[in-house]
Amino acid sequence: NISAIVGDLYEGKGSSKRDAGFSLFYMGINIGALIAPLITGLLAKTDWHLGFGVAGFGMLLGLIQYRLSSHYLDGYGDFEPPKDEKEAQELKSVGFKAKVIFGFCIGLLVLAFAGVIPIDAPTIAGASGIIIAFVGFGYLAYVALFGGLDETEKKKVVAIGIIFVFAAVFWSGFEQAGSTLNLFAERFTDRSILGWEMPAAFFQSINSIFIIVFAPVFGAMWVWLAKRNLDPRSPIKFAVGLLLLGVGFLVMYFATKIAASGNLAAPTWLIFTYMFHTFGELSLSPVGLSLITKLAPKKFSGQMMGIWFLATSLGNLLAGLIAGGASGGNAEALADMPHQYMIIVATTMGAGVLLLLIAKPMKKLMGDVH
Repeated sequence: NISAIVGDLYEGKGSSKRDAGFSLFYMGINIGALIAPLITGLLAKTDWHLGFGVAGFGMLLGLIQYRLSSHYLDGYGDFEPPKDEKEAQELKSVGFKAKVIFGFCIGLLVLAFAGVIPIDAPTIAGASGIIIAFVGFGYLAYVALFGGLDETEKKKVVAIGIIFVFAAVFWSGFEQAGSTLNLFAERFTDRSILGWEMPAAFFQSINSIFIIVFAPVFGAMWVWLAKRNLDPRSPIKFAVGLLLLGVGFLVMYFATKIAASGNLAAPTWLIFTYMFHTFGELSLSPVGLSLITKLAPKKFSGQMMGIWFLATSLGNLLAGLIAGGASGGNAEALADMPHQYMIIVATTMGAGVLLLLIAKPMKKLMGDVH
């Protein structure tokens, strides 16, 4: 997968170089994320289906571009071949189980769309969190116990499990961007510019603008600090990311107080929120991608990257559940919004402080990984 490929590009070139490389990789992704809401937001106002259609067309263009330029990546991110016949048989067994599970999921989807299995979204959402957590920690336990790892590698897998938890907490707050924050932009933000009302979707590009501007700055900062032996360890960067996320929601707390008083909030409230969230994201997400590639046992590098994205999945799910209780347009929901955001502030900043406190024990688990 692409994140494992990027990790391989910096094999043996030091922690700071890899962190900086992932920051640049992240910046590239966000060039697309900057353009997309501007195009889809405008088209969706004309035709909702056209907004989705152009997104699919953009994905197709990305696939064509990747296929045409894939020769530049030959040898990077390749699957490590089995060392002996026993390992080959184990891999075949895992592959067969994966196919069975995939086929089962496809069958469920077909039955659901055919109306055979009724779909109750709130029930599914409630159960999904338990399933995602069970799959994530269950697989990590399987790898640690039966993956043929040495003690050092097992400790690193435990570290990945801890990272999983804090990453999920971060994304549960950060992914409010597409739900509660976007609804706040639509319902309670003054979007008038010289008589023209800006689509609320345009606010989704603010995060990407900040990433494009500041990703090189953060990448250069990690390298600069490393040259002076001041580069903080990855758990510290994670903690900073969570604390900055909390600061962003503290800004939103004051914005919702304005909205609750009956006035439209200025767009600068959302802009500052997205700025702090972006700084938090740049402290955590590219660093997390880099960290997983360094901690993961070589033969499980792709799967461990999957665990990282499973944490993102769990965070998105939690963000949706939070948004379901905080995004109502009625007066009661609006009056409760400041309280809801303050809970998020306490949760994210509390997680950041906790991670700072366990940074030393994490160092022992991570071993030689910075």
